[in-house]
Amino acid sequence: MKIEQGILIPSTLMPVGEGITGASYAIVLIAGLSQRCVVKRAGDREIAAECLCALLGDALGLPTLVPVVVTDPRDNTLWFGAREVGYPSLSSSLRIGSHA
Repeated sequence: MKIEQGILIPSTLMPVGEGITGASYAIVLIAGLSQRCVVKRAGDREIAAECLCALLGDALGLPTLVPVVVTDPRDNTLWFGAREVGYPSLSSSLRIGSHA
């Protein structure tokens, strides 16, 4: 697994509606291709922690998503994202939160 980079298409942001981080669905350009992702605003440390957790989870054989560091072209801020793959998510597999 590698950490990908992408560019947010701001007009496509739509709230996920669950969770506590204010995540949204959005289209992100990754290597020139439009990909639906789950994204959230995050600081540098949070992005680093999310990427590390994804890489560790992958190394342990857990069902993890490919991390994407997303640039918002409106102000060049960095967001954390992951390609949207639908269910089952790790939270539903472990019966965490609203998936319990």
